[in-house]
Amino acid sequence: MRLDAPLGLRVLAHLVDLLPITLLYIAAYLALGETTSFLALSILGSVLVLSIVLYFSLFEAFFSTTPGKKLMNLYVISADPIGPLAPRQAFVRNVLRFTDIFLLYLPTFLIKRRIGDLLAGTAVVSDELATLKVRGFEESIAEALLPIVESKLERTDEVTKSKLLELSSKAEVPPFVESLDTTDEVKRVLAAIIQWPDKFKRAFTPKELSQTYKVASQLAYRPEDREELLEIAKAVEALQLTKRRPKPGLSVRSLGRAPVEFRPLIPYFLLSAALLLTISYLAAILRPDPLIKALRELFGTTDRRALANTAYVFSVIFLNNMRVVLLILGLSPTVVIPLLMLLVNGMTIGGLLGTYAAQGKALQAILLILPHGVPELTAIFIVTALSLKAAKIVILPPKIGRVKALRELFLGSLEILAVATALILYAAVIEAAITKPLSSDPMKGVAFSLAEALVIYFFLLKARNSS
Repeated sequence: MRLDAPLGLRVLAHLVDLLPITLLYIAAYLALGETTSFLALSILGSVLVLSIVLYFSLFEAFFSTTPGKKLMNLYVISADPIGPLAPRQAFVRNVLRFTDIFLLYLPTFLIKRRIGDLLAGTAVVSDELATLKVRGFEESIAEALLPIVESKLERTDEVTKSKLLELSSKAEVPPFVESLDTTDEVKRVLAAIIQWPDKFKRAFTPKELSQTYKVASQLAYRPEDREELLEIAKAVEALQLTKRRPKPGLSVRSLGRAPVEFRPLIPYFLLSAALLLTISYLAAILRPDPLIKALRELFGTTDRRALANTAYVFSVIFLNNMRVVLLILGLSPTVVIPLLMLLVNGMTIGGLLGTYAAQGKALQAILLILPHGVPELTAIFIVTALSLKAAKIVILPPKIGRVKALRELFLGSLEILAVATALILYAAVIEAAITKPLSSDPMKGVAFSLAEALVIYFFLLKARNSS
C-alpha cells in the first residue's frame, strides 16, 4: 500500500515494543526460578505467546498504536476499506504475527507489508500523512487549494499576511498557477506552496488537507493519480478519527453468531477430529519407543508438589492450551505447522493412553481425560478447522483470491474463536478441580462428560437455518 510508513520507522517501533514483552518474560522466568520442569517451561512459552498477542492487540484496539509506534508517530488504520482500525482487525493482524515470525519477516522486507496486515486489511501509517504533499500532483493540488488559500488570506492579520507575501515573492509562478482566476497575491502564495511544500506542510488542518486531496482527485488527469489522491484523502480522515475516537469495546458482535460461523467449518472440524483420533489411536497401539521415552522424560521432570496447587494447575493448563490455540491460528497461512501441532497433540494423547493401557489402567486414563477433554478438544478442533480451511484457501484459492478469502475467513470468525476461548477456560477449571474427583466414579464421570457434550454441541449446532 502506498500509504505505509517507512520500514525503518516500523522496525524501530517494533524493537521498542519488544522491550516490555522481554521484561515480562524475564520476570516470569525469575518468578519460576531456575527450573527445567515441563510445567515451568510450558508457562514460559505460554507467557511469551500470550504477551505478544495481548500487548499489540489491546494497545492497537484501544489506541490504534502501541508505545513503540507512538514514539515514532505511527498509527494502524484499516486499509480495506480505508478507515479507523476495528478491534477485530487489531487481533487478526497480531495473531498472524506468528506467520511473519516463522517467515523471518521476509514478506515485510520484500513487499513492505506484514502478512498480518495483508490478511487483516490494515496498514501502519505515519503521522506525517496529515501534512501537505504536492510532488507529482502540482497542478491538481494548486487548483484544489485555491479556495482554501483565498479564505486563509482573507482571515489572516496584516502582519502575518505581509510576511507570507514577502516569502512568496521569491517563488516562480508556474503557468498552471498563472492561469488560475484569482488575485496575484493568491497566485504567489500558491506558487510558494507548490515550490516549497515543506515550509507549508503544517499550514493546513487535516480537514482542509482531506478536502484538498478529494478535490484534487477529481481534477487529476491520470486514473492512477485520481485513485492515489482519493486514497490519501481517506487515510488522512481515518488517521484523525483514530486519534479522536473513544476507546472501542472489545466485545465481539454477538456470541449468538458463533453457530452461524461454525456451520461452514463443520467439514473441517470433523476432519481435524478424525486426524487427531487416528493419530492418537496409532500412537496408543504402536507406542513407539522414542515417543514413550520422550513422554517419560517430559512428565518425569514435573514438580509433583506443584500439581497439588489447584490454582497453579489451572494456570498452566489454561495458558498452555491458549498457546496451542493461538499458534495454530497464527500459523494457519503456513499450512504445514498447524498440522504438525495437531500431530504432536495426537501422539501425546495416544502415548499417554497407550502407557496407561499397558498397565491395565485404560479406563482410568479415559476417565481422567473425558471431563475436560470434551470442551478442550472441541476448542482445539474449532481452531484447527479454521486452520484447515485457511490451508485450503492457500493451496486452492477461490475466484476472489487468496488474500480476500483469508481476510474474510479470519475477520469473520472472531465469535467462534471467543467460544473456543471460553471452552478452554472452562476446561482448565474442570481439569484442575473436578476431573480427579470424577475419575473415582466412572458413572458420574461419563454422565458429566455426556452432559457437557450435549450442551456444547447443542449450542454450536443450533439455529442451523438462521442467517
